[in-house]
Amino acid sequence: MTYFYKIYTSIFFSIVLLFGSISFLFLYSVYQNTLKQEKETAVSKEHIVYLLINSKLSNRNEKINYQELGDFVKKSSGENFFLVDNKDNILYSAEPNLPKEKLTIELPPKEDIVQISDVQLVNNKKYLLLSEKIPDRNFGVVLVDPLVELIKNMEEFKMIYRFLLIGIIIASAIVSFLLANMLIKPIKQLIKTTEDISKGHVEKRVVSPTNDELGELGKGLNNMADKFSKDIDQIQQAKDSQDLFLANLAHEIRTPLTSISGYSQMLKWSDLEPDDLESVEYIYNESQRLTNLSKDILKLTQLNTYQLEVEPIKTTLIREDLELFFKGNESQHGFSISLEESELPLDYNLFKLMAYNIVLNSLNAFEKPSEISIRGMNQKDSYQLKFSDNGPGIPADLVETVTEAFVTNNESRSDQHLGLGLSIVQKVVKLHQGNLLIEGTEGIGTTVIVTFKKELTNE
Repeated sequence: MTYFYKIYTSIFFSIVLLFGSISFLFLYSVYQNTLKQEKETAVSKEHIVYLLINSKLSNRNEKINYQELGDFVKKSSGENFFLVDNKDNILYSAEPNLPKEKLTIELPPKEDIVQISDVQLVNNKKYLLLSEKIPDRNFGVVLVDPLVELIKNMEEFKMIYRFLLIGIIIASAIVSFLLANMLIKPIKQLIKTTEDISKGHVEKRVVSPTNDELGELGKGLNNMADKFSKDIDQIQQAKDSQDLFLANLAHEIRTPLTSISGYSQMLKWSDLEPDDLESVEYIYNESQRLTNLSKDILKLTQLNTYQLEVEPIKTTLIREDLELFFKGNESQHGFSISLEESELPLDYNLFKLMAYNIVLNSLNAFEKPSEISIRGMNQKDSYQLKFSDNGPGIPADLVETVTEAFVTNNESRSDQHLGLGLSIVQKVVKLHQGNLLIEGTEGIGTTVIVTFKKELTNE
């Protein structure tokens, strides 16, 4: 779950809980007020029944006929009630169908007291029981008041509450989304600016309209970006100076190296002793190695400022040039090329530099005739080239570092190069916005996988 949805969920449930609680308290208040009104009405009814009973009992010494008394009061008031003795035995029931056994029927302990029971639920119906003793008599009256209005009002309010709750949920969802979006917006801006800076857009800055903790974090990020930008400028200047120095050095040493190579070649043609000839041969080989190194350094420094000249290149042209390259270099090695037809946006001179470096890297590693295969496959938005050989392979500890400058698997460096081939390959692939993957197993072989986009972006 994202941070946004965590905040949204928290706000949503908080609002629903708040307004739900308010609505419940409101409904409870309505319930209590309605119940209070019902009790007041029930007291009035009980008082009428009480007066009717007293009016009928004018003679204290008269023997009471409870059936006759009850029928008179029932006919006069129309209410449901019980006549109950001091031991809570029912003497008369105005409504025979009332579930007497389920009602709590009892008289108050003293006279002149109207006792009101709690709401009693019987057969899904609610009742109030009001009881009062008759003065100077050994019985009392218990009025049974069905809470019709309370039930009716509560059903209506329950329906209103359901609609109100649905409205609260919908409103809470909308308000929660707006509040969460408002709270998360500065965080999203921080994330976006951080991502832009991490991608190299060091000119991006956070706009901090607030003075809270997020505003302070934004100011801190801006300060870090300022420092980062200055550091990058300094590093770039140092790198440019280093590249210029290397280019000048590589260029300047070529003249004395040419002289050393030429004079050593002349000495090889002279009549020398075997030991002296071996030394001259060593001087010549080392001068050739330095000459190749200066060429590779020039290539690397030139690639740092190189502007691509991209044009659509068909894979049929790539296959033809690779076949010519193989035939002109190492005929004792077997090779096979199979490229699915496609058209790629390439700087073709750079592409050939990359492909030839990969192939030469394999050829220079072979100590005996071997096989090299090149396969090209179309993918959804890209094209994959796979260069494979069955040579000595790459040790596991070197697989991750072989694209670094001056790293080589050849300890003797007898291939006349100093480990710049794959570094050049990596730079060319990066210029084409591609991807380079090297897989190697010592003693089995090496596979170099290069993936090119079929459409370049304007980066």
